[in-house]
Amino acid sequence: MKCRLLRPTMIFNPLWSEAESRKASEKGVPYEVPMEIEVAAGFELSDGQAWIHCCPGDLNAPPIAEPADDECVAAVRDWMENKRPAAIAAIKAQLDQIDKITNPEDKKRLLAMGKAYGLIGERKAASEAPKS
Repeated sequence: MKCRLLRPTMIFNPLWSEAESRKASEKGVPYEVPMEIEVAAGFELSDGQAWIHCCPGDLNAPPIAEPADDECVAAVRDWMENKRPAAIAAIKAQLDQIDKITNPEDKKRLLAMGKAYGLIGERKAASEAPKS
């Protein structure tokens, strides 16, 4: 499965090795291979989870990639048409029970998700937000 990045992005460096990094550290020498590298827009990722980069991200952030093959297109379509609506329904169900959430950070995160997905309005999010 492949996707094509829409903008320059930091990705995991396939040449980086945890074992080699550990060996260098034990010897007291620097490990010169960076864990992440920047790749240009248009770079194609080939990965079984490539479709994830083609879907809205955290708090409904825009995708960072577009599908580059039919397998990725199918996986994105499945997420957007089938699984994402279920995930949003789960957020809505949690919002219905928001008064039971005691951790202020959890409540703040849930309210942010509700706002990002259009499940609650600006006024409700502000009135429900934990007071500092």
